[in-house]
Amino acid sequence: MKLVSKRILKEGKIEEFINVFKELTGPSRAEEGCLSYELFQDQKDPRVFSIIEEWADQEALDEHKKAAHFVKLVPALDELTEKKLDFNIYNKVV
Repeated sequence: MKLVSKRILKEGKIEEFINVFKELTGPSRAEEGCLSYELFQDQKDPRVFSIIEEWADQEALDEHKKAAHFVKLVPALDELTEKKLDFNIYNKVV
């Protein structure tokens, strides 16, 4: 399953957002069931970012949301966000 979270950052907060995300990345990627955990920046608007995660199953994602690093750092990412655009969870079809 793939999770995609797209957001617009507050003005002047790009570097801080990336640094907080880097702090979240290592522990998240080490979690059981994490297949990928990445951050992408829009080519046209540098304030638009998408977090794309891939998890083995819903149970792994649920455990991730309880992890200490998630509980600590995701609110920090949200503070740097001006607006959340999309949040979707996808199941692989083909």
